[in-house]
Amino acid sequence: MGRTLKYAAAAIAVAAAGLYINNTNLLTAHRAGKPVLLAHRGMAQRFDERDLKNDTCTAALMLPPTHDYLENTIRSMRAGFEAGADIVEIDVHPTTDNEFAVFHDWTLDCRTNGHGVTRGHTMAELKRLDIGYGYTSDSGKTFPFRGKGIGMMPSLGEVLATFPDQRLLVNVKSRDPSEGEKLAAAALREIARQLFRRHLDQRDRGDRQTGQRTEITYQLRKPGASCPVRAAGRASS
Repeated sequence: MGRTLKYAAAAIAVAAAGLYINNTNLLTAHRAGKPVLLAHRGMAQRFDERDLKNDTCTAALMLPPTHDYLENTIRSMRAGFEAGADIVEIDVHPTTDNEFAVFHDWTLDCRTNGHGVTRGHTMAELKRLDIGYGYTSDSGKTFPFRGKGIGMMPSLGEVLATFPDQRLLVNVKSRDPSEGEKLAAAALREIARQLFRRHLDQRDRGDRQTGQRTEITYQLRKPGASCPVRAAGRASS
């Protein structure tokens, strides 16, 4: 009996050691060069991270602010990149008018002056909200960003157009695989629009130099899709 207990204790100790080592970086090869810096939601307000739950309103737990940036806004993303971030992480929800809103929370009630599920609104409706409405660091005595976040919730298209050459990590706030496909299609459409605008700029510069008009047509094909994602038709007049 004693020997059995010793074997069991040894097996438990080995298993515990294996779990510990597997959850450390001891078995991971270190990459050469500097680390990749990621700005979570851009430049965001900090909050008390103790005893958080899935439905905790973190805007109501904000620490005394040291800057005036609001998360997931164009301004906060730009600040993140300017501070040296290699990647900015953003959160998106599909809207009822087939766009993607850049916003973290599943519902609007915590952080904004709106109500209900984020994805239950149009992008135009979300644009009218004050996304700084609910932030407080003193249990509701003051709200330093109230009135300062009106119209600042961007669409994914706006973000991609503003940062065409930057790296973004897009977090779809859903477990529905089809929404990932919708996101990929939306991103492809925006990339196609950007490419087309660049072609137009290049064409116009060339036309001014040569006095001739050119025609530009092109399309992007989503991998595995039967139909291409069209960027535009004829660019000449």
